[in-house]
Amino acid sequence: MRRTDRIAILLYLLFSSGGICGAAQSPPPSNDSLVVNFVSARTNHGIFYDDAHAFGERALGTLEFLLNDDSRKNTWENAVATVGAIGSARGVPILQGFMWRRFHGQVDDSTFRALRNVPIALGLISNSGVSRATQLLEYGTNPAYWDSLPWRDRIYSKVELGSFLATIYVVGLSYTGTESTGRFLAGLARTPYTHRQKAAAMEALQRNNKIHAHGLREVLHQERQERGW
Repeated sequence: MRRTDRIAILLYLLFSSGGICGAAQSPPPSNDSLVVNFVSARTNHGIFYDDAHAFGERALGTLEFLLNDDSRKNTWENAVATVGAIGSARGVPILQGFMWRRFHGQVDDSTFRALRNVPIALGLISNSGVSRATQLLEYGTNPAYWDSLPWRDRIYSKVELGSFLATIYVVGLSYTGTESTGRFLAGLARTPYTHRQKAAAMEALQRNNKIHAHGLREVLHQERQERGW
């Protein structure tokens, strides 16, 4: 049976008003046990945006350590999410390194789940006005961008993986919330690279425009309420 790849499963970042390489490493640089405990927690709804955002840039060293430690694989999904929610330009190379340099050969399902969250994290950073994050998301909407990816999935073929990643990078763009991204998504909806991108681009355009009008927190809060979280 094929893995479910519904885009909805990626929308886990919620607003609360309230061959894998990796050598042995030294202790986390910031000794931030609160960060480690936060990303180690397992819930049905992922993490809450405000809680993750509040850690700030000081947590990025710890998060990067975790993402480079094979024994901390259970934290990777939430660690990627938290890097994004912090919203710092310093998070971009951490996410790019995790996507492009961390893995070679076939990755397991747990690793794949963390990797597929990278574009959502980049989208949150893009919302903070980090143009490099926006640029990478735009590049990623082209399936050909993924041809040189050094890792492969257990289920998807190379072509299928490129198409899948290109589609979820469209979703990542939806969190940018700018007029220029709106124009990019509108163009992609008119002339998508793949058939599955058209619907994703139209939905992404709607979210981008809502965020532009009302702000990221308000839209995430609304989406959380709609899902009953």
